[in-house]
Amino acid sequence: MSIGAGQPSNFPFGFSLGALVRGIPIQPTTPGKVIWVYNGSALAPQGRAGSDGNDGSFQSPKATIAGALLQCAAGRGDVIYVKSGHSETISTAGALTLSVAGVQVIGLGSGGSRPQLTFNGSTAASLLVSAANCSLINFNIDLTGITALAAPIAVQAGSFMFANNYVMNFAGTSAPTLGILTNASASGLIVDNNVVTGLGSGTSTAFLQLVGGDNIIVSNNYIEGFFTAGTGAISNITTAATNVRISGNVLLNNTAVSTKVVTMLAGASGTINDNRVGILSGTAPFTAAGMYWLANYYAATTGSVGLIQ
Repeated sequence: MSIGAGQPSNFPFGFSLGALVRGIPIQPTTPGKVIWVYNGSALAPQGRAGSDGNDGSFQSPKATIAGALLQCAAGRGDVIYVKSGHSETISTAGALTLSVAGVQVIGLGSGGSRPQLTFNGSTAASLLVSAANCSLINFNIDLTGITALAAPIAVQAGSFMFANNYVMNFAGTSAPTLGILTNASASGLIVDNNVVTGLGSGTSTAFLQLVGGDNIIVSNNYIEGFFTAGTGAISNITTAATNVRISGNVLLNNTAVSTKVVTMLAGASGTINDNRVGILSGTAPFTAAGMYWLANYYAATTGSVGLIQ
């Protein structure tokens, strides 16, 4: 790899599924541009401090994701790498907007060293996804800076991927109303391999709320919280979502006498399969009359053996 270049190279034929070395991705071959972002103080050797006036190369990174997006072109396959130790605050509606189609925003590092997005300042503070085929991967995300944050991640475009993120969803008595809110344009949404958790007892309506959309996958996530007792971690309102797959998740509703972890409209279709769920009351953790329920297990209280649902 040429250290000072804006376009790092890798093995000539690329890595079709990506690859990690000590938590840092080996860059897949891409027809687009690679832009680096970092605003921390631990600079690369001979590197410059992050600034949106920089060229976005490894040694001269942009200071913000928004600044990097200005160098992206729709549909080109651009990748924004956000270095370990970077942090940004989102305090207003659409303060960060993924508005360029086909851009992947990938955080580097693991655990607490992943880049941080902190929401505070206004209950309307949000990351808005307004362009199709974008991704947000491998970030630490804190939704506890303000009580009743309305919809911090608003997905209003197709084929968005939200993957491998750690989300602090409640702390003390503070929690967002929702974590992710979609609209009918969010077909092809993938929510995969995220951890959503917290410390305290802050209450939310749900973490993921679907308003329509088709071919949505929610897989391999750990989602716990104090959700509305009869709503749960995942809900579908207003317009039925179709061809939805909710699979391989651990879903826990810690609200006293909680009865649900997933609630879908009667017209919703797809599968709820191979999940492990916890509620604190009742025997019916799912409301989804139009979906197949396949090999799910639930516990109706802590300290009990799971039952098939």
